[in-house]
Amino acid sequence: MTLDDPDRPPEWEWRPDLDPANAEVPEWVYLVHLDRPIGDRDNPRGQAQHYFGSTEDLEERMGRHRAGRGSPLLRAAAEADDDFHIVRTWPGGRTLERTFHDAQNSPRFCPECSASPRMSLPKVTPRRVRIAARKAAEAAKKAAARATGKTPKPAPPSREPPPSPEAKGRRDAERFLARRDGWTSDQLQASLEYVMRPYREHGARTAGQQASMAAFVDHIQGAIDDLRSGEQAMRPPDEPEPEQQAAVADEHEPPDWLPEEFRQRREPDPHPAEPPEPDPKARAA
Repeated sequence: MTLDDPDRPPEWEWRPDLDPANAEVPEWVYLVHLDRPIGDRDNPRGQAQHYFGSTEDLEERMGRHRAGRGSPLLRAAAEADDDFHIVRTWPGGRTLERTFHDAQNSPRFCPECSASPRMSLPKVTPRRVRIAARKAAEAAKKAAARATGKTPKPAPPSREPPPSPEAKGRRDAERFLARRDGWTSDQLQASLEYVMRPYREHGARTAGQQASMAAFVDHIQGAIDDLRSGEQAMRPPDEPEPEQQAAVADEHEPPDWLPEEFRQRREPDPHPAEPPEPDPKARAA
């Protein structure tokens, strides 16, 4: 039976797989039309009504689609009880199927959606060829930039991983000591105690904070111990220890290293106001 035979069924024009003469074709590309589109009913661009596939056995493949296996689009249609069927086939396999996918114009090939469906195959460059061409163009652009002396833009620097809690504690300790350069060991010890007071009252919230604070204190305490050893080596033999000096000094006297404005605030009033004399009448009462 030829193509011009009047007895030839008209559906064979779009379904050559039904023609017994094509029984030896090893693989077919098929176009499925859904009776109702899947997706956003109010937005035509958010709908899908066609599916391209390829197989060696069309009947077995359609049975899988109707059972909800394979394409997510046809699975959604089967779960919604929407009917779908094959409207057109072409001899071919995965390569031809990919060509139809790249064309992105399924309704143009559908006999039920187009009054004059497209007869010729889409002329689309395969995706792997497009990717290879794009990479070759980028390489040629870089080579031309090197030849003209123009260096391409460098890649953005990679972000360094965050420091460990111990490294963060040591870094904060270095900042603590750098801001108090020139202080004595006693001054550093008092400042460390002041900084550590909220931590000792409330404690750490996480294990990372605990490790960071431990490294912070160890680093600063080691620096204080080294500084105190140097101070003791440089102190004259007849000079009393700082503890003895503190015992002799007045407990209300501010330390020498305190700023002047704070010293003035803490100094007691040299002329305190005398208490008022008691009222004799009130005493008699």
